[in-house]
Formats: sequence, C-alpha cells, structure tokens
Amino acid sequence: MRREQRCELLELMRAGRDAVVDYSFRSRAVRNPYEALIENSGHRWELLHLKAGPTTPHHRLHARTEGRKDGTAAEERRTMVQQWPEGPAADPEAARERYDSDMRATRKAMREVIRADVPTAHLGLGIVVVASVVLSCFGAPVVGVCVGGAFAALFLAAAAVMFLRGVRGRDAWRRAYVFTFGWANWV
Repeated sequence: MRREQRCELLELMRAGRDAVVDYSFRSRAVRNPYEALIENSGHRWELLHLKAGPTTPHHRLHARTEGRKDGTAAEERRTMVQQWPEGPAADPEAARERYDSDMRATRKAMREVIRADVPTAHLGLGIVVVASVVLSCFGAPVVGVCVGGAFAALFLAAAAVMFLRGVRGRDAWRRAYVFTFGWANWV
C-alpha cells in the first residue's frame, strides 16, 4: 500500500468520514493490507465489484502510462494481455469462473494424490512397530521407545485437533489414525 494513500485513509477514518478506495483488488494478497488497516482502526470495510466494459481497463492503463518513456507502459500492457488470455475483449466473470474451475480441478487432483485409507494406515503402524522393535533390539532401547512415543504423540495431537474441529466418535479417531500412519502409501 502506498504511504500517501495509507496516511490519507487513516486521516479520513479518524475524522469519522466514509472513504472509497478506487483500486483493483485482484488478489487477497493485495487486499489484505487494506482490510487489516481498516479493521485495526475499528472501522468496517466493504468490497464492491463494479462491472466495467472490456475497454475500461485499457483506457485507464493508457491514461496512467501516457507520456512514459521508460518502457514500463508497454510492459504493463503486455502483462495485462498475458493475464487475460482473451486479450482486450476479456470477460472478467468468465475469467473468474475459469480460474475457480481450474482451482477445483487442481485441489481434486491433489486430494487424489495424497489420499490415504485405513489399510494403508495399518501398514504405517506396522512399519512403526517393526522399526521401534528393531531399534530397541539392535540399538539403544530408548531410541525405539522415542520413535513409538513420537508417533503416539502425533496421533493424540491429531485426535485433539479433530475434536476441536467438532469431529466426534469413531470418525475422529479414524481420521487421526489415517493422518498419523497414512504415509505408508508412499513407502
């Protein structure tokens, strides 16, 4: 956030006046500093989405970069076209829908990659038990106990998180078990 803009926004809020920040909040990372500043000042913020025609961003960009000779204007235009594959006739709603669809597909693929189940967790528990016994027999018994204890602590912490999230009964224990020992899928 620009310093001058921050100071002006703070002055308006201290004076008890409403303020509008005319800015393209395209991402949460850009929006978060503004939200934090407003909320920490004890005020309420509201994000408004105003539809603009496909030529509006180009007119604004042209007005902002007119007269520059440092090459940044051309770079900004190129970046804008790259971010909107459809070019100047981009429909923001279609782009948002495409983005959301791509994110859903990516998350689904990631869930499939890291998915674990109870039989896999049984295998993981077996590996931990065998490793603890082997370490206790051929090394120091304390090492085997530490390995087993570390996994037991992880299991109890995962169960506590499940209970805090409102998951109860067998499902909470099953989820904690799969979380703790489901890594055997990748061994």
